[in-house]
Amino acid sequence: MWKKARSIQSRLTLHFIGVFAAVLIVVCGGLLIARDRDMCEQFDDGLRIHAEVVCDALARNGAGSESPATQLRSFRFPDYYLQLRNAEGVVVAKSASLAEQTLPLPDDAVTLLKRGPVFETLEGAIPRGLVGESGELRMLTVDVDSTPQPHILQLALSTAPLLKSWTRLRNLVVGGSCLGLLVGATLAWWMARRNLAPLSQIVATAERFQVEDLSMRFDAHASTDDVKAMLTGLNRMLDRFTSSFRSHERFIADVAHELKTPLALLLSEAQVLAQSERSPIEYERFLSTVQDEVRALSQVVESLLMLARAEGGLQVSMTDAPVNEFVMAAVERTAHIASRVEVNIVPTLAMPEEEHDALLVHGDHALLSLAVTNLLRNAIRYAPPQTQVGVTVEVTDAFAVISVRDGGPGIPDEHVPHVFDRFYRVPDEHSTFQGVGLGLAIVKGVVDLHGGEIKVANLPEGGCQFTVRLKTAMSQSPNE
Repeated sequence: MWKKARSIQSRLTLHFIGVFAAVLIVVCGGLLIARDRDMCEQFDDGLRIHAEVVCDALARNGAGSESPATQLRSFRFPDYYLQLRNAEGVVVAKSASLAEQTLPLPDDAVTLLKRGPVFETLEGAIPRGLVGESGELRMLTVDVDSTPQPHILQLALSTAPLLKSWTRLRNLVVGGSCLGLLVGATLAWWMARRNLAPLSQIVATAERFQVEDLSMRFDAHASTDDVKAMLTGLNRMLDRFTSSFRSHERFIADVAHELKTPLALLLSEAQVLAQSERSPIEYERFLSTVQDEVRALSQVVESLLMLARAEGGLQVSMTDAPVNEFVMAAVERTAHIASRVEVNIVPTLAMPEEEHDALLVHGDHALLSLAVTNLLRNAIRYAPPQTQVGVTVEVTDAFAVISVRDGGPGIPDEHVPHVFDRFYRVPDEHSTFQGVGLGLAIVKGVVDLHGGEIKVANLPEGGCQFTVRLKTAMSQSPNE
């Protein structure tokens, strides 16, 4: 895990270096391009200014006694090459810097001069001896409006100074970028290591977390706000995990206890019968005990399967289930149980209205009927003889509300928060039926599966009431 933390640190640093390098390349490239364009424009402006000076002088002295060659030699422009041609393109004068060399005149120069001064970069066509350190000359060709006839002036300069300036600028930018990239990478590595330090502590704590010790938590007090919020969330997740794990442990222990008790009773009865010959009556009593205990085991297994299905462990078929129908199915299923203990079930159903969808619940008909059945069985179990168990269906605010109430002694306050726990039984010496403590847990699982809610409350006049709220098909309609 520590290697993974270091790997994250390295990836963050490399990511920063990549982004920073891309930004540097774009910025420095744009800077060099813009600066190169400015330097070239300044270089051409220098040629144009010198050419204007020469042209003005030649135009003023065109009618004088001095020849163009004499006038041209009077200009002292170091490193510049000056050359004067007549209208036919013949060289009539040139500066001493040209010596025996001649600046070329392109074939289309005369045509281009009608549009204005012509700039050219001479490279392959440069006369021998004129090539500077850069290997290029920048030449300007302009018309000279002189008397008695016009001339063509050519002014050239080596681009070596321009190249040197651009090279110095490039080296400065590249060197500064590399230095900035190095400093940025070092800073990114340090910041990543500093910010990921809490992650290393989290990794170390997670490595020590074991199922045998679920009390370990992350220390969020000395962390930054962001890390503290993350560690607080992790601690809450561990709290939920611990609670769920402990609940499953208790569930497994309860299941083992519920299955072990009838099996132990059957084994002890069989061992007693095996010790000696028994009368037919004793064998019949043993068979009756076997039937009762196997029936109890079957009830436990069936309840566990139903609980698993209610909690999403098995596939559930969702359809539009009529509320009145599955409630009446539960009433019919428990009617014989109620008659044996002289308890009367009184159903009050919802009346059909214009909105038919209001009487439909989107869910599993069998599971919903089972949930109501378990509520009725629980109410019958605690209802005194000659009393009523009421089940009422109402539709209000797009909810179907199913209430089951009895006239029993109610539930002691200390037991109310636990009535939906698995295998939890409220002590009652006068109860006719002894369940396995899974009925109300199944009801809670079914209600949760359908996105509803269930509440239990003691009634002021005695007894208790379980209330289930389920969304109707009308409330889940797309047009709603």
